[in-house]
Amino acid sequence: MQKAVHSISNPKDAAGFWYETNDCAVRALAHSFGIDYARAHSVLKAAGRKDKRGTPVNIIHNVVLQEHGGKRGYQLQRVGRSWEGLDKHEVTIGTFCKYHPKGRFYCIVRGHALAIVDGVVQDSGRNRAGRRIYKAYEIV
Repeated sequence: MQKAVHSISNPKDAAGFWYETNDCAVRALAHSFGIDYARAHSVLKAAGRKDKRGTPVNIIHNVVLQEHGGKRGYQLQRVGRSWEGLDKHEVTIGTFCKYHPKGRFYCIVRGHALAIVDGVVQDSGRNRAGRRIYKAYEIV
C-alpha cells in the first residue's frame, strides 16, 4: 500500500482563529498560495464562507481561479482529466504526489480540501494515500 507524505501544520491557533472549525479550505488556500491563515480566512469570508462552516466547492473554485488568482498574479490551471493513462477518478493523493513532486496544488477530495506542495501533503489531518482527488488546481 502506498503512503502519502504529510506535513502536519495548523496555523490557525497562531493567527488567533482557535475557535474556527471546518476550515480545511482556508488552510489549503494558505498553504497552496503561501499566504498566512488570516489573509486566506478573510479572502474566503469575503467570498461568502461563514465562520465554523465548510466552504462550498463553487466558492472555492471562484476564489482560487478568479478572485484570488487574479489578485495575487498567479496563473492557475485545473489539472487535466487524465495523465499517464489514468482516468480522473483513479487519481489518488499518493499517485498525485508521485507524479507531481514539484509544484503547488490546491486539491479537493470528497468533503475536504488540502494543499500539496512539492509532493508533500500540507494538511493538519491525516489523509489516506488512496483517497481520490476530484479537483486539483496548479499554481504556476
